[in-house]
Amino acid sequence: MCIDTDVTGIYAIFGAFVLGAVTPRQEFAQQIRQYTEFLTTSFLLPIFFVFSRLNTQIGLVNTPTLWGITLLIIAMPTAVNYAILGKGIACMLAAKLAGENWRESATIVALMNSRGLMELIILNIGLE
Repeated sequence: MCIDTDVTGIYAIFGAFVLGAVTPRQEFAQQIRQYTEFLTTSFLLPIFFVFSRLNTQIGLVNTPTLWGITLLIIAMPTAVNYAILGKGIACMLAAKLAGENWRESATIVALMNSRGLMELIILNIGLE
């Protein structure tokens, strides 16, 4: 598997995932989060999104077929919004049943619905 991740160029992502999975959840993890959270959320994450946007080439959508697929993808969120709403209600209720307050429950909902970042990272690596 290491060879596959090396060939595709996602070894750093896989390594970061494994490190996050094996890091203890006690005081050590809280100290690391305390020192790195502001930097990652306020600086590195916005830079990543700017980098992704700068690599987007909308001019590649230049045929009627591609425009049709693009419009189909844009029209789909109506169905996706119901899925997001359903997942949000279910997660919020589950968090409340587990004893979390409303603020923590809403945080869980936001985290459950924030998806696509890993896909964007892999797509950027593939683009390179």
